[in-house]
Amino acid sequence: MAKPATSNKLSFEESIARLEQIIQQTDAPVTELEQMISLVEEGTLLLRHCRTILDKTELRIEALEHPKQTCEKQGKDHDSEELELD
Repeated sequence: MAKPATSNKLSFEESIARLEQIIQQTDAPVTELEQMISLVEEGTLLLRHCRTILDKTELRIEALEHPKQTCEKQGKDHDSEELELD
């Protein structure tokens, strides 16, 4: 089996595609125990990576919808500074 790519270098879409592959592999009746454990570990990392991407995206959307509130949360003056999105 090829070595999996590091999850934090994958896009959200690539991570989801890899998770779908992992699900198919773990559903196969011939998957060995050690391989199954490795797949579950990789899947867990991918899920965390996807959650991080979604959380950051949610913050960006909130900043667009409510820029003044976002500035206040970040301790910035809405009128004088731009938002930091990353």
